[in-house]
Amino acid sequence: MSKALSVDFRRRVVKAVAAGAYCRAAAARFEVGVSSAIRWVASARTRGDLSPDKRGGNVRSHRIDEHRDLILGWIVAIFGGLSDRIDRAETGSWTLVTLFVTVLAALTAMIMPPPSFYFGMLPAAEPHDRL
Repeated sequence: MSKALSVDFRRRVVKAVAAGAYCRAAAARFEVGVSSAIRWVASARTRGDLSPDKRGGNVRSHRIDEHRDLILGWIVAIFGGLSDRIDRAETGSWTLVTLFVTVLAALTAMIMPPPSFYFGMLPAAEPHDRL
């Protein structure tokens, strides 16, 4: 993973735009991506800060974690035998997303027939005559 560019470098790009250059021209001059230059200028205008944002991490699980009790209730209602996995999820060793995907995979395996079921339905292949 590459490192974030320095605040001093970002400041030079923003100063070039403030001096009248377009973001695209400043990006070409300093050999950075146009979208990076646009983000830096927007960050300087809105936050007044050019420090890099935090990178990586879990940014979306809060959406599903808000419904934790409801989802765990569904899991318990559908799969009573997964209590050990639910206990692990409640202690935090599994994320709720991982548990939900695991349960969906188990449900899919229970509902869908194995691939051999489909292959048994295919007609036998006939050899082709080559000209």
